[in-house]
Amino acid sequence: MRGTDALPVTGGGMVMKMTTIVAAIDLSETSSEVLRWARVLAERFQARLKVVHVLHDLKSYTGFYLTAKPLDSLQRDLEVEAEEKLAWFGREHLGDPKSYEVKVLIGTPTKTLVRYLRDEAADLLVVGCHGHRKPEHSLFESTAERVLKISPCPVVTVGQELIAQE
Repeated sequence: MRGTDALPVTGGGMVMKMTTIVAAIDLSETSSEVLRWARVLAERFQARLKVVHVLHDLKSYTGFYLTAKPLDSLQRDLEVEAEEKLAWFGREHLGDPKSYEVKVLIGTPTKTLVRYLRDEAADLLVVGCHGHRKPEHSLFESTAERVLKISPCPVVTVGQELIAQE
C-alpha cells in the first residue's frame, strides 16, 4: 500500500492513510455498486477518487478484420462513447464532478489498469465482479481475477463472489 502512514482513530486504533482510490468500471450494471462503494471509501478516507474504464485498443486487431470504417475512426467513436458513458455514470452516482476524476484508458484491460494503478500511486482499487462465468473464464480468468493477482495495491471487489477455479 502506498499510503503507509497510519492515522490514529478514536479508541486507540490505527487506520491506514489513503490518498488515491481508483474505481475501475466496465459500464455494466455492477458499475453502480462499484461507484457507491468507491465514493463511501473515498469520503471515509478523504481520498481522491479516480474512475476509469479500459477500452480495448482496436489497433491490435489490424489485419484480422476488414471493416468499411477505418479502425482509427472506429476507435475514436468508441472512445467518445465511452467518455460520455463514463461521465454519465459519474454524474448519476457520484454527483459533483469536482469530487472525482474520470478517464478512459486504452489497451488490454488487466495490463493497462495495473500500469495506471502504479502511475497514479493508487492506495486502493475498487472493481466489480460478475456472478456469471463466461466460457472463456474457464481458460483465461476474468479481468477482476487477473487484477487481484498482480495489483500493486489492495483490491476491493464488489458484486457477485468470484467463482473459484475447480
